[in-house]
Parts: sequence; C-alpha cells; structure tokens
Amino acid sequence: MVGFSRKSSGDFKQWNQRALSPYITNPRIDYYELPELQGVPSLVRTMILHGMRREIPKAQHSHFAPLTAGEDEWKKTVAYSPPQDTYLVLAEPSGHIVWQTSGLPDDEKVTALKQALARLTHSAQP
Repeated sequence: MVGFSRKSSGDFKQWNQRALSPYITNPRIDYYELPELQGVPSLVRTMILHGMRREIPKAQHSHFAPLTAGEDEWKKTVAYSPPQDTYLVLAEPSGHIVWQTSGLPDDEKVTALKQALARLTHSAQP
C-alpha cells in the first residue's frame, strides 16, 4: 500500500481490516505500508513518523517502510491521480505488477485482491 497524503493512514487501516489481515503474517507474502514523505522537512518528518509508528500495532512495525525518495517514480508506478487515494500494488518477487487498485476497499476490490493473491501464491508453490 502506498499513500501520498495524511488520509492514507485511515485507508491503510480499512484495507487491513477488510482484506489484508490474513496475509500480514503469511510468510509467503511480503506486505508493506509505504507512506510517501519525500517533500516533508526532516524535523517535521521525524515527528510525523513517531506519530505514525504509535498508531501501528507493534506486530506490523516491520511492514512499515516510509518512502523518502523516488516520489515521481512511485506516482508513475501507481498511476497516481487523486492525492488523497491510497494505492495498492500486488507484484511478483521479480517486481512485475500483477494487480493494482486505488481508493478505499469495497466488495469488488477486496474480491479482486483475494483472487489475485490466490493466483500469485498458487503459482509460486513448488
């Protein structure tokens, strides 16, 4: 999940509750919340990160990876449009994107994500 605005933290929570919770501890899936903070001054960034980490359950801290560079590349990758949207990207280990969406979770997006995850994890089995 990639977020470019403060609103993203609420969206991350909704996606986690609606669709991602079963996958967070799956050892075959690398899951990350990526808040984009490139343009934030370093002193302010430190305070923001401290607040963000307090809101994230300790068990999910290893899945929290703030972005402080590469904003333009990430925006291109996720087909950035509305700044308030959260962007989800599902990629193979090679980095090839196999599914993506943006915005809040709804039944259609959650179903599509679960199907894409099932295809990806099924094809990765030995």
